[in-house]
Amino acid sequence: MWCWRRMLRIPWNAFRTNKAILEELGITQRLSSIEQARILTFFGHVSRREEATTPLNVWWSKEESRAPDHAEDRP
Repeated sequence: MWCWRRMLRIPWNAFRTNKAILEELGITQRLSSIEQARILTFFGHVSRREEATTPLNVWWSKEESRAPDHAEDRP
């Protein structure tokens, strides 16, 4: 929201509601709700595939990393 206030050059101390700013810009949906809908659509698409577990495992798996202190790394 702050980026739209900045683009419209609205001072930080001006009392303007978020709803009024969104109406001025002509935005009907929040960006976060659009993003959430796209993510859910993607996972719905992926889960219907025959090999449904592979993309989900890639998406949700933890990155393998080594512990920060290894004796073999020291000179």
